[in-house]
Amino acid sequence: MGIIAVITNPNAKRNRKERERADNLRRILGDRGEVVETPVPEDLTPVVERLVKYDIDVLCVCGGDGTMQHTLTAFINAYGGELPPLVLPLRGGTMNTIRRSVGLNGSAEDNLAATVRKYDNGEPFAITTRDIMCANGKYCFLFGNGLVANFLDVYYGSPYDGPTAALYVITGGIGSLLFRGKMYHRLYDPLNCRVFLDDQELPVRQFMGVLACTVLDLGMGFKPMYRAEEKDGTMHVLASGLKPGKLVRNLGKMYKGRLIKDENHIDRLASQIYIEGEKVHKWQADGEVYEAKDLKVTMGPLVRIITGC
Repeated sequence: MGIIAVITNPNAKRNRKERERADNLRRILGDRGEVVETPVPEDLTPVVERLVKYDIDVLCVCGGDGTMQHTLTAFINAYGGELPPLVLPLRGGTMNTIRRSVGLNGSAEDNLAATVRKYDNGEPFAITTRDIMCANGKYCFLFGNGLVANFLDVYYGSPYDGPTAALYVITGGIGSLLFRGKMYHRLYDPLNCRVFLDDQELPVRQFMGVLACTVLDLGMGFKPMYRAEEKDGTMHVLASGLKPGKLVRNLGKMYKGRLIKDENHIDRLASQIYIEGEKVHKWQADGEVYEAKDLKVTMGPLVRIITGC
């Protein structure tokens, strides 16, 4: 029998409010494995190098989507491009899209306790599989640049948290269409770039952004990536050259996961994206915002995620 490894980020939003969480998880886990706190991504390197020497059966990640992205990237690299352990996302951060997309509910403590019980009793786990993407070396389930990354940048800088912050950005973004103020330029400045899907260049040259996902739910009920789980080995890609006003008018369709029919809005499955930008711009991987001029997104390994706890 192997071990259960728990990586927890004490700086993730919910974990900051629950300072005793790491100790709670240690009590639940007992001698079945190890709980390790990694306050910053750089802390992961020595932890992962040590833990991969063991036979990890279950890898638990307690934090938000950003913590998942950093942790899975580190482990996939350590395993040479694969991820043998089952993965259990434990709620602990600001954004918990990955958990929600696979139907996980409950607290981190309850989820871990249920998993430990099944582990001890040798019961099979209820699991689902999801493809993961590799965007400029970052393994993620959600990738986006342009408006997608700009939205998060404004979201993180807002005076609010959670759904209130998202509503602040959405309403501010819609209102800014009338006045073309600071919010307008922060959100809607277009990207001049060349975009290739599976080596086929798209006919559009100016984009609001490119979004790619292998999960359906983007939060707040938005499910524009209605084909994300359609075919193994692919990602659902929206590459939109719609003008801001037209894009906003189609929010209802995006919310419901309906096709937007427009020659400047590309909606398809792909296994690779290559973006040649005119300049450095913001992009995001599972909620973590970065900057780059050129971007390459390819398919990574299948991730087996525990759902029945």
